[in-house]
Amino acid sequence: MKFFWATALSSILCYSLKAQPNANQDEELVVGKVDTGWLNHQATIAQDIYLQNPDTAMAIAKRVLILSRKIDYDEGIGLGFSVMGQVYWAQAYNSISLFCLQQAATYLEKTNLLAERARCYRMLGRVNIDAGKIETGWAYLQRARRISTGIGSPKMLARVNSEIARYYIAVKQLDNAWEYAQQAMQYSVAVNDTVEMAISYSRMGSIMVNSGNYDAAKNYYDTSFLLNGRIGNKRLQCVLMYEIAALQYSNNLLPQAVESATAAIATADSIGMYKVKLLTMELMANCWAKLDSSQKRISMLQQLNRVRDSIDRVEDENSFNLLDEYLSLNRRLGEMERVSGALASKKEVVKYQRGIITTLVLFVLLLGGGLAAVYYYYRQKKKLSTDLLVKQQAILEQNETIEKQSQKLQELNQLKNKLFAVISHDLRTPVSNLKMMLDFFRRGLLTHEEMEDVMQKMVPLIDGTDLTLTNLLNWATSQMNGLKVRPKRFCVYDTAAEMKLVFEYALACKKLELHNQVSTTDFVFADPALIMIVLRNIVSNAVKFSFEQGSITISSESRDGRVYIFVQDNGKGIAEDDAKKLFKEATHFTSAGTSGEKGTGLGLLLCRDLILLNSGEIDVASTPGKKGSTFWFSLPQC
Repeated sequence: MKFFWATALSSILCYSLKAQPNANQDEELVVGKVDTGWLNHQATIAQDIYLQNPDTAMAIAKRVLILSRKIDYDEGIGLGFSVMGQVYWAQAYNSISLFCLQQAATYLEKTNLLAERARCYRMLGRVNIDAGKIETGWAYLQRARRISTGIGSPKMLARVNSEIARYYIAVKQLDNAWEYAQQAMQYSVAVNDTVEMAISYSRMGSIMVNSGNYDAAKNYYDTSFLLNGRIGNKRLQCVLMYEIAALQYSNNLLPQAVESATAAIATADSIGMYKVKLLTMELMANCWAKLDSSQKRISMLQQLNRVRDSIDRVEDENSFNLLDEYLSLNRRLGEMERVSGALASKKEVVKYQRGIITTLVLFVLLLGGGLAAVYYYYRQKKKLSTDLLVKQQAILEQNETIEKQSQKLQELNQLKNKLFAVISHDLRTPVSNLKMMLDFFRRGLLTHEEMEDVMQKMVPLIDGTDLTLTNLLNWATSQMNGLKVRPKRFCVYDTAAEMKLVFEYALACKKLELHNQVSTTDFVFADPALIMIVLRNIVSNAVKFSFEQGSITISSESRDGRVYIFVQDNGKGIAEDDAKKLFKEATHFTSAGTSGEKGTGLGLLLCRDLILLNSGEIDVASTPGKKGSTFWFSLPQC
């Protein structure tokens, strides 16, 4: 999966990804009325605001990229990719940021924009170092410094020296790091660059931490934090909060460290800095360990594992969205090229027709026989018009067919995405949690008593995972190969009786009673194994949505040559509009149970298919509140 998205990005980002041109933008792209000076100005605005308002900066950059690509304007393409790379870096998408910045460098190297080229090299150096490619990052920083020195801009030199100081911190050459941090501070003070002064103080604080001088580090971080309050750089704010929390932890100021770490996590969430969030959560877990709060430490470790698990899912979802946006934009550009070609063709046709009419008028004036020629061309024009109408109707019908096919493909894609969600989250998360708990126990982070308590709490989660996996496999089999039905005569009472054994633990956890009131004289003709799956899913839902100390009743009724099986609970019930969606692929959904249990909604779709395979029907009657739900299905009586 990772390899697939890495390969797809090179195609996706070539047209920019997210901005959708409106009607005015389409007109500009078709006729080519784009001012390059205006494009450069828009790129400058995006450069200035990307740290404070990354979404607006990204929208501006993508518009600049689209318009510049349409007119083959290398400077605009390079500037658009450069801003996109910086925004993705600020949001911690390093792989996408590197691709954008490398594209920007390719185009900027064809121009005379030395300052922008230096900025691009500096950002390539920073992102490569963030990604662990230290030497590659150092090579780009050297190129940025050579250009900045040649230009002689104090602001540019302040920023590149600050990044060089960060490189030396990464390779533990603290004397060199201090020298370049001081140079960066001098240049930023000379031009009163508050942004860079705040960053330079942060660099000095990091150097002091690595030197073991925590008091000096605190002073530098506090100064950086104060300056940053004036400029609103949320990325720097998040990093500073984490660094301050780490200092407080090192000085055994544990309550203060917890408070700072909490603020850092909230800021990281607001701007999507997952790596800083992970580091901060690990730090907070260590704080709770020192504070002898075992329960909070375990809770934080579980949250940390869920965040790690969610990062891959978010990246997958983002990759899906990027691909979808690229395809949409590519279709839009193709449509605009078609419209442009059609306009040119029509102009040629109009020009040709005008010539014909002029010639005919001259012939009419000179020769009476010209009337015949006029009549002939009139017939030809009428025939052409009729042909065009026929072709236009055919095109409209073809577009309607394509739209229906697109809708069907979209529905299939949504189903595929839901299956991906099951595989990537609902199945992987419980296994990951179990692995994490076993690893904690192996490393001695959990006592035997804590491990026993955690394992007891995980039993329902593992049972739910087993049911989800069974449903997923049966659903996949039914969709790809078709399930084989082996019907025979059997009594549903025996199948219902097995539910007490299957859900013994789950019933005990919620203090529920399961009553088997199925008639022992009701025999059906169906596949017992498939009916067992259906009954297990329905009873599982009844347990999930029942309140504690409630009851679940399985009963039967025979009439008109069929046996009706009812599963009734007194849980929270389902709204009428939602009940209609349960057995439809396009609208099915799931919600949390009365104790926060999660599901996928796949089980009821599987029940529908299995009942249909056994010549039966399935439906639900429910009232929201505490009156519960009654799921029923019918089978041929035998």
